[in-house]
Amino acid sequence: MDRERVLHAVASRGVRLPRQECVVSATRRRSLELPGGRRRTTAAARRGQDTFRKALVAEYGLICAVTGPAPAEVLEAAHLRPFATTERHRVEEGLLLRADVHRLFDSGLLTISPELVVHVAPTLLGHGAYSALDGRSLCVPRDHALDLKAVEEHYATTTATW
Repeated sequence: MDRERVLHAVASRGVRLPRQECVVSATRRRSLELPGGRRRTTAAARRGQDTFRKALVAEYGLICAVTGPAPAEVLEAAHLRPFATTERHRVEEGLLLRADVHRLFDSGLLTISPELVVHVAPTLLGHGAYSALDGRSLCVPRDHALDLKAVEEHYATTTATW
């Protein structure tokens, strides 16, 4: 076995190996506790986010628009147009999404086409749970309140980065 070729192959796949000086002997264990504590910050709080979520629950029920029925504790109110840009909560520009799906949606790794079909970024297609979402129809009623122009904008902006 060629040690250098193996190390190169492992590193090229994103696997990080411990440096020699970081390897701890069996007799001396290092602490796994990380520094903690608190720091003071000043942040602008969003007004109306909880009311926005309640309005989306009233409109769509406890259903993730991408994955289907879900416990209330994991459903979040997502904005098709970023709140940071618009500073508005419009039900027709919102979706209820499961927390992990919301993170992908906001990170530009998942979007919805104007035909209301879910699309997943090519980089996620190797992840079974998320690649299974690609091509699914959105779980919204036929008489949905979605602003299709906002859906189209999100889709165009997101897929342009893929």
